[in-house]
Amino acid sequence: MPNFPFTDLRDAVVDLRERHFPGLHVLPYNRFDVDNSRHWWLSPTNDKQAFRHGKAIFTTDDWVPSGDVFVGYNVEKGLGSSDRSTDPNLMQSDWFWHEFLDRANTPFCSLIEEASKACERPLQLYLQTGPLVPNSDWARVLFDVSGSNLTPVDYNRGDGQVADVASSTDFGQLADSLRAYASGSSDWYWLDVVAGASFTLDPSGVDDTTACAAMLRPFQRWMV
Repeated sequence: MPNFPFTDLRDAVVDLRERHFPGLHVLPYNRFDVDNSRHWWLSPTNDKQAFRHGKAIFTTDDWVPSGDVFVGYNVEKGLGSSDRSTDPNLMQSDWFWHEFLDRANTPFCSLIEEASKACERPLQLYLQTGPLVPNSDWARVLFDVSGSNLTPVDYNRGDGQVADVASSTDFGQLADSLRAYASGSSDWYWLDVVAGASFTLDPSGVDDTTACAAMLRPFQRWMV
């Protein structure tokens, strides 16, 4: 598996930005506990509330095997309803999510294929959704991507909110199911979409940072 020669995820992200993406900004997901943040972004903005943008994500979340980091392009659907009009999680018209829904079929498939060829390895597609409340069981699905075909390799049903999404076998079905989900009962649910690949984090291993940059570069057109 390709590797970042670092022990600390933040150091790997900073190195990648400095060497390959100087126009992007390094942001922790958890800005209140930066040293223990399990997600880092390369974002087109230094705004701490970067949810509305397309961006690169580096995550060691629970679904990622220990010692690995999943790297990819990340777009998010925020809340459609909130008790507070100033809630930063409440989607506005300028969130890239709205544009992404119109591109989630052939354009998204083509972008993933371009990124896969650039790094010379197949990519995966990860989706997770759930309410922003403590201890909720979020639904998630991980697909292998081969051309326009999607094959689920891991699925946690949660409360069934993305059952139709999880049954998608190609990007046309994926786009249709995401649009149906977004216009249905998902107002109080967050949704993450990530297209990417796994890397190890081993300071004694080889340096595959350039391969990671090659994978992310096509997605940079959607980092807005």
